[in-house]
Amino acid sequence: MVSELSGRRLHVADLATGSILILLGAAMFVASLAMPTYADRGTVLTAPAIFPGFIAIILFALGALLTARTLRQPAPHPTGDGLTWRPVLTGLALMTIAITLVGHINFQLLIAGFCVAFAAFFVSWRGARAEIVRKAGAMSIVILVVAVLIPMTFQHVFLIRLP
Repeated sequence: MVSELSGRRLHVADLATGSILILLGAAMFVASLAMPTYADRGTVLTAPAIFPGFIAIILFALGALLTARTLRQPAPHPTGDGLTWRPVLTGLALMTIAITLVGHINFQLLIAGFCVAFAAFFVSWRGARAEIVRKAGAMSIVILVVAVLIPMTFQHVFLIRLP
């Protein structure tokens, strides 16, 4: 069965997803406020509520952005384009390989490899040389942030040990 992911159905799906993310983010934030804090043991960043609260704020913000973008644009007319399964299966395969390798190779190397593979499969490398160089530079920055800065933040700020 082919599901249409364009036109009006995509518009409705974006609106529903944005609304659900807003509600989920708000609920998670309220729940994180009820979690115990360890302010008396040192810095507030070691409190159990800091990470769920951080994720809740991000979910809320992304849901609000998706909802606002969807509401600003009129719903397009339906098209005959259906769901293409190749990108979905490729993404699932990449995630399965990455999850399988957790604990077997260096975590930062694994994340960097996942980002490189994701870019190789999903970024269009066609076009003028200047555009390709710009995309490669942007991907290099993304890989640097994802592979180095995010794990460092989890380990040194949130005190969460990574594999």
